[in-house]
Amino acid sequence: MSGIAAIFNLDGRPAGRDQLGPLIDAMAHRGPDGMGFFYGGQAALGHAMLHVTPESFAEVQPLSDETGALQLCFDGRIDNRRELRELIEAAGAQVRTDTDPELVLKAYQNLREDCVRRMLGDFAFVIWDAPQRRLFCARDHSGIRPLYYYCDGKTFLAASELQQILRYPGIPQEPNEGLVGEFLTGKLMTREETLYRGVMRLAPAHMMIVTDRGPRISCYYDLNPSRAIRYGTDEQYAAHFLEIFKEAVRCRMRARDGVAAELSGGLDSSSIVCTVQSMIRAGEVSTPQFETFSLGYDEPSSDERTYANDVVSMWDVKLEWIQPYEIDMQSAIDRVRRCREWGDPPNSAHFRNLVQAVADKGMRVLLTGMGGDQWLTGSEYYYAELLSEFRFVELMRQLMSDWRFGIPGSAGHSRLKNLLWWGFRPLLPDKVRRRLSDSVPRERYPAFIPEKFARRINLIGRLRTVPKRPAGMSFSQQSVYDMFVDGWMAHVMELEDRHSAWAGIEEWHPFYDLRIVEFCLAIPEDQRTQNNFIKYVLRNAMKGILPESIRLRLTKGEFSATFLRLFDRLGGADFYDHLTIAENGWVDSDLARDFARKRLSDPSSNLWPLINTFAIEVWYNTVFHDGGDLLKRVTPQQAASQH
Repeated sequence: MSGIAAIFNLDGRPAGRDQLGPLIDAMAHRGPDGMGFFYGGQAALGHAMLHVTPESFAEVQPLSDETGALQLCFDGRIDNRRELRELIEAAGAQVRTDTDPELVLKAYQNLREDCVRRMLGDFAFVIWDAPQRRLFCARDHSGIRPLYYYCDGKTFLAASELQQILRYPGIPQEPNEGLVGEFLTGKLMTREETLYRGVMRLAPAHMMIVTDRGPRISCYYDLNPSRAIRYGTDEQYAAHFLEIFKEAVRCRMRARDGVAAELSGGLDSSSIVCTVQSMIRAGEVSTPQFETFSLGYDEPSSDERTYANDVVSMWDVKLEWIQPYEIDMQSAIDRVRRCREWGDPPNSAHFRNLVQAVADKGMRVLLTGMGGDQWLTGSEYYYAELLSEFRFVELMRQLMSDWRFGIPGSAGHSRLKNLLWWGFRPLLPDKVRRRLSDSVPRERYPAFIPEKFARRINLIGRLRTVPKRPAGMSFSQQSVYDMFVDGWMAHVMELEDRHSAWAGIEEWHPFYDLRIVEFCLAIPEDQRTQNNFIKYVLRNAMKGILPESIRLRLTKGEFSATFLRLFDRLGGADFYDHLTIAENGWVDSDLARDFARKRLSDPSSNLWPLINTFAIEVWYNTVFHDGGDLLKRVTPQQAASQH
């Protein structure tokens, strides 16, 4: 991941090395291939270079236009390069080089802020427009590349990582209690706030124009529910999906030193690996090397080696088995000290060894299967859609199938409860539906969050805040849309960026290609879920490409045992006896300990509230108390078992 740093003194003061230096020094790990700087009056830019694509080896950043009036810092990859170049040349401009930053700068030069609406890919960038005395900033549609900022009315800062901004002298580092409360519930609703009051992130699919009056933010893209894709057969849907999927993969093979891929044995990552290898054999793409990496688990519920080996047998791909990384207290503290944010959850931290193995092989791109679950799993609200369209026969067939096979939303519920909750409830007016939800005896948030704290931050109001959906969306489309604007997934993508950046690689996600998202929104729900199969259109598209053992697989790896091992290393429920965050009134330690004992005694229970509480405790204790007593909570026997 390349890095961005920008300073704009709104009051006209000249910006120099003394101001930009802390932001630059904090992103040195993002620039193994060099650092670049620009100082121009009241603005200064810094760039950390990581060469990945063949074209990037010719990049010079910050990049200036011919007159020196515009300066660009860019982190990312442009996927519609040919279309963007044709658009620029049609406007009468000439492109000097074949690099992605050149295309972005020329697009802005000719289209101004409308340029970002014409771009496809993963990107974050800032442009200093000297004649207009303004900064133009933008972030890609899905938030794959991060961009944080801070403005106090005199100085505006922008950076690729939160910890860069926090290194700037004078930044008030006060906890943002509202976001802390959301995180403790496991429901991140906001995409703009950070853990620090006043330090913000630019939301995905948004752009920002900063003048001496401050930042002005607007959304440049939203999903369009009116576009419908309708065919007569499943085969036609599958063929269309495969065409888009292969293009998404092709755009992510632009790596000079080869491409690596995660291979879990699940449907999503296996589909990527098999598609890549099939395209290589057909001469549709080329790469110096293509290798796969898989985490090897010993627990039967987590072990997917059989499936991964089926991919190897079918396509003769190179596969390296990696031991999952397991968090201990010291590594959790170290990660927070480095990034100043909450650390990796156990299932994400498992990949640290895998990411490092990719870097050790000299490759700088890792393909992941992220996104398949988000766009292709299907919607529980399909029942409401069928009811509203009077499709009663199909409704009963779907209800019977879901109850029998455990399709999302049905596990542990009777068919009648499913019908009432996912069928009739969504059809009620908003006020009636909200009253009905409040009347159901269930936890609105974990019981160990004190009511006083919840009221102080208006936690219920926060949890009810949902982005306004475009008009005309079907119930099924709403589920796809809600995932597209989901605050938790925005956090996950930034977390992925952080841990890959420290290893000197980039993670690219074919399922997050905007063309795939738009396709999944436009197809009928029965192409996402049909009978007992989720991801129905993907399974059909993978006929002859994916081993049948995976294509027809109905199970997924289950990793609760790895979570339980984390709590064993922390001392179990006793860890929650003396929480530092309890002193702030954020949690009740006694209730948290009781909650932990109940949840840890039942391996099938939801452990995320405990994991999130652990993450907030380690973050707060480390950042504001230097982590002094965290290691003392781990007994010598537990500490010895970690090494």
